Amino acid sequence: MALDYRSVAGPLDLEPIFDDAIRTATRDPAFVRGLAVVAVQAKPPTGFFRDLVVEDGGAHAGTLDVKIGGIVPITSLARARAISLGLTLNRTVARLRAVADAGALSHESAFELEEAFRFLWRVRLEHQARCLEEGRRADDRVDPRALGQLTRVGLKEAFRAIVRAQRALALDAGVRAG
Repeated sequence: MALDYRSVAGPLDLEPIFDDAIRTATRDPAFVRGLAVVAVQAKPPTGFFRDLVVEDGGAHAGTLDVKIGGIVPITSLARARAISLGLTLNRTVARLRAVADAGALSHESAFELEEAFRFLWRVRLEHQARCLEEGRRADDRVDPRALGQLTRVGLKEAFRAIVRAQRALALDAGVRAG
């Protein structure tokens, strides 16, 4: 997605063009609304009683996808909020902080999402390292039963923070939350 870009090496000659496109996007309500829809439709893997929801069958039975269920929704929330303000930052944590500074998200909510984002990345990377150590291909499918109690609680809290932020964005943007 051209809304999330960064130079890997050397100058990024298209950066001013991308930044102008993002600033212009704020004048297109349908586009901004579409970003909000994308941000609220990904459901974190929590159930009715706030337990972690895992795949119940197939090759991924008993696991949850920490990237799709947690990291991607936070990234999408930050992107939707930032672009709606015409902010051209393209890193999730920077976007969250800038959106809070602009008053479009409480500093508490921004901090909570930042904390969840960092936590979910840690869980993902530790899982991937374990996969490689065991000679398996690294993936994003975490088995909560293989995690300690504190990490499972942390996952639940991270997913709850995402759901709260999705509800707030849905309300602000006038869209239905997933």
